[in-house]
Amino acid sequence: MVFTCGLDYVLLVGTFKEVFEKMNPFYKTKIGTPIVRPRQFHVHANVSDEILIETMVFHEKLIDTAFEEKHEVVITYDCGYPIGYSLCVECPIGTPHIYYKVREPRQYQSRMIRGAIPKETSLLTMVLKFQKNNMVLVTAWAGSPAPPELGNISYFEQTVSPMDAVSKSAEFWLAHALIEENPSVEDLIIDLRIIADRLDLEYSTLTTYQIHMILASRLGTDINRLTQHPLYNDVLKEYKDSNDVVH
Repeated sequence: MVFTCGLDYVLLVGTFKEVFEKMNPFYKTKIGTPIVRPRQFHVHANVSDEILIETMVFHEKLIDTAFEEKHEVVITYDCGYPIGYSLCVECPIGTPHIYYKVREPRQYQSRMIRGAIPKETSLLTMVLKFQKNNMVLVTAWAGSPAPPELGNISYFEQTVSPMDAVSKSAEFWLAHALIEENPSVEDLIIDLRIIADRLDLEYSTLTTYQIHMILASRLGTDINRLTQHPLYNDVLKEYKDSNDVVH
């Protein structure tokens, strides 16, 4: 689908899908700068098309300039209202529960942390890259901007000053880590134990309410909607099985 010219959205179908085999037209600025979205585009949870469009509407001049000069642009926009939860948290060297994981489709390891709570944010960050006479929407997430991870070799190879870029990324990612966006039951049980310990709660005797509060915070969801989460029943069963009964 394509949105064009501010709030005058136009939906185009059929023809564009045949023309763009790997890219989907998404938005066009008032002066005609085309923005496309790869079919494999990774957008983090809670970032809707409406929020992406709102960000583009208020930053058309930046996007047009990047298109004219054929370079990448990173845009951070404060929507003025909560749009989701940031999964990037501060955790300097020495912070406990740090681990490393390859997050698909990446081929490198990311610095991750267990037992952390995502923070609600009104910020939206997106990355657009000039490619084949289009601005390509590379990625978007809820939260502040962050430099590429150290394993993203292809990015550093394309920068004007690779050493400076690597130094900037190293400084950031040695002091920050990511919370798992798509945790497994095992991940959530580990997080439940770590968070309970941090709150000085006895893990083996957590009440159902305490479990709900911890899981809702960890997942960045309303406690009243927690039971709708696809892993809720499995996590509760796993806890019960390992502790006999939830009090």
